[in-house]
Amino acid sequence: WSMIMENDRFADYFAFTSSDMYVDARQEIHIGRSVRLVYDTVIPEAIDLGLSVKWASFNLGAKAPEDFGVFYAWGETTTKSKFTIANYQYCDGKITQLTKYCTNADYGQIDNRVLLEPSDDAAVQQWADDWRMPTDEEWSELLSSSNTKWDWMTINGVNGYRITSKIAGYTDKSIFLPAAGYRTSSTSHNVGNYGYYWSSSVFTGDPDGAWRIHISATEKYRSQSSQNRYYGFSIRPVNGAQKLTTPTVQTIAATQIKDNSALLGGKVSRDGGALVTEYGVVYSTEKTPTTDDNKITSNSGIGQFYITLENLQPHTTYYARAFASNSHGTAYGTEVSFTTS
Repeated sequence: WSMIMENDRFADYFAFTSSDMYVDARQEIHIGRSVRLVYDTVIPEAIDLGLSVKWASFNLGAKAPEDFGVFYAWGETTTKSKFTIANYQYCDGKITQLTKYCTNADYGQIDNRVLLEPSDDAAVQQWADDWRMPTDEEWSELLSSSNTKWDWMTINGVNGYRITSKIAGYTDKSIFLPAAGYRTSSTSHNVGNYGYYWSSSVFTGDPDGAWRIHISATEKYRSQSSQNRYYGFSIRPVNGAQKLTTPTVQTIAATQIKDNSALLGGKVSRDGGALVTEYGVVYSTEKTPTTDDNKITSNSGIGQFYITLENLQPHTTYYARAFASNSHGTAYGTEVSFTTS
């Protein structure tokens, strides 16, 4: 079938056989015929800023750098007219009853998925050809003042940031992120003043949220967007293979030091693109302890934690580090030392 109707009974269609074809045929519309969809999709330029991935020259669903494009709920591959909890694909009526991408039983069915699968990545489904949504790590790389310069400006009447590479050999390369606002229900918010961009990374501490980027004339930062995976945000795809790293972890110095115990802690701030399977504290009477020494685990995921070390020896100096592990490996925080009383 074509989209051209003669009246309320007849429409044009294209037909062919092994020996002939009919380009302008017409038939009653109640007759069943095949449909071949045609997509009006414009694929962007992949801008090389000298980073780990190339960035799209415009948003998903757009045709130019200053176009807003279309909005997506996190993990959904098509846009919609209303963005509500009730119609969000991955929960049963409440954002705390998640059915996919859940790392905490308080929020739904645990599956420990922390990155969008290709089937749930809007950029993969809409553009293909190695395009995908950026991870939280990749957004952080773009945000780094060592890598890029961000200038708030107006292009063709649209506010946003021009992001220019600082990497040697790429300083003539830039992209533009428009301040498209966001959508809840059927309402647009903060258009022209703020921009909100999804990553492909779930927030493992509270999986009802996912990592995103927030921009305005006065600030730009990454946030976990708690309780709003169903919001309609923009997507700026990247091109290139995803790079996994070890988690980012900090050590919290010892307190409450006694003759046979002490309280230590740590903070896991980034998962490195894979689920943090365990974190905790390692300690020893020798410097640079590892997980092969004394190890006490606390939990999995992301967050701050405290652990009481017990059965220590009096008047003894100990060395300790927080650690966190994912499928890529184990990372350690800064070493601290303390002496029992």
